[in-house]
Amino acid sequence: MSAVATQSLVTAVFKKISETEEIELFYGYLPTAWGRGVATEVAHGLLRVAQRCEAIEQLVAIVHPENIASLRVLEKLRFRPAGTYLHPRWHIKHLRLQLAALVHEYRD
Repeated sequence: MSAVATQSLVTAVFKKISETEEIELFYGYLPTAWGRGVATEVAHGLLRVAQRCEAIEQLVAIVHPENIASLRVLEKLRFRPAGTYLHPRWHIKHLRLQLAALVHEYRD
């Protein structure tokens, strides 16, 4: 991970969406990291970790529809639109994206 990533990272994890039991690739960054490739680098690294984890077969990502930068990151990693997700805490409709292949079939 680059020095920029370690200084700007808020969080990057896999988390279970309790309502659907799906595994979400989740990340968030400080504004100092925006536009510097940090999200792409770290999300790609998480995909490589997921490939080594037998319990993770499929990944989803939940994104606010106005977060164009995050949508682009996920599109680069071959996540595709897969409906919407109503955020249970804020009651805001988000976009749901799903990795286009099974995690173990994903190729860089």
